Amino acid sequence: MQLADFPPIKKYKSVPEAYYVPYPDAVYSEAVNYLIDMAVSVGDKRMAGMLKCYLNKPDIIKCNIIAAMFHRKAHSRFIDKLIMDVRNEADNYVKRTFNSDEEAQYKIVHNKALKALDRYKEAGYEGKIGIVHSLESKYPYDEAKEEDIKAAKNEDVLNNQFLLDATFLGEYRDETMEIINHLVELNNGSFHASEEDMEVLKKAASYNDYLGINYYQSRFIRHYDGENDIFHNGTGEKGTSRFCLKGVGERMDKEGIPKTDWDWLIYPEGLYDMIMRIKKDYPNYKAIYITENGMGYKDDFVDGEIDDSPRIDYIKKHLEWILRAISCGANVEGYFVWSLMDMFSWTNGYNKRYGLFYVDYETQKRYPKKSAYWYHEVSKTKEL
Repeated sequence: MQLADFPPIKKYKSVPEAYYVPYPDAVYSEAVNYLIDMAVSVGDKRMAGMLKCYLNKPDIIKCNIIAAMFHRKAHSRFIDKLIMDVRNEADNYVKRTFNSDEEAQYKIVHNKALKALDRYKEAGYEGKIGIVHSLESKYPYDEAKEEDIKAAKNEDVLNNQFLLDATFLGEYRDETMEIINHLVELNNGSFHASEEDMEVLKKAASYNDYLGINYYQSRFIRHYDGENDIFHNGTGEKGTSRFCLKGVGERMDKEGIPKTDWDWLIYPEGLYDMIMRIKKDYPNYKAIYITENGMGYKDDFVDGEIDDSPRIDYIKKHLEWILRAISCGANVEGYFVWSLMDMFSWTNGYNKRYGLFYVDYETQKRYPKKSAYWYHEVSKTKEL
């Protein structure tokens, strides 16, 4: 199978470094504002041109990533100072606003970010601005049962449609709000968006040059009537995870679909379905990048070699389904494997490894896994 359907690599600037500054949504907007200000207002076109991409990754744990990607020739002292300044700005923002109410903080986030994007777009720089969502396709556990179909729809709206409506429409469809309001009422909550908030959302939607999708698995949902019952499998003890959400549904394993030791279903077709769903439901989308995709695995280090064939199979199958989406007319412009090397996971510690390179945490030495050699060959030959 050819990878020729992907745009030629030479079209894109290399991305040698990406700096990540993780902060909660309501805390880091000052850093976002400062970063783009520095690029746009510094008065140095060459330096401002270094800023190529602004990624905003919101998710349900309220943890965001801002990544500034620079040309290979970017001056290292400038970059180091930039990152230090961004972190200082975020820390200062924490101190100034930590005790203010959450709603006010979120308004500050939207307004400051939008003003920053206004300045960036008005300056006419060639960089693209996009948003990254962690998305999972949701399916009824039993397609013949209406209650399972409804449960899958509930979780899809909560995890996907609520985000995608805001991203591409700048508003929420009636169906989206009907389900959201029902779910928050069941859990003794409420949701309100002011006219001012919706105006900001509508304007922000026009700025999306691309959507980044972080995709690892899909979910099969069964009807559930009970109270919330959630247990996160953070140790890799297969079969220990539970996720039952009141008013939403229960996540189930599906016969014939393999899963990792962390109970993540390996279902690459779900990525295809998500891409095609975006193409169909949000035809104003401009481009899609797969910004994270990879397999957590308990790699065995034997005589200096690491055979992670299951990871190769995982990545290969996902690439095949991406190519199928492209052949069906979807504009997918890039793919990023997660991750280059093993690292610490905030929910799984060190025993869940994603890297193409094995890291000996005691010595800090790196060793290429079988997947690293395979991925190098795929990148070079453009063949699966």
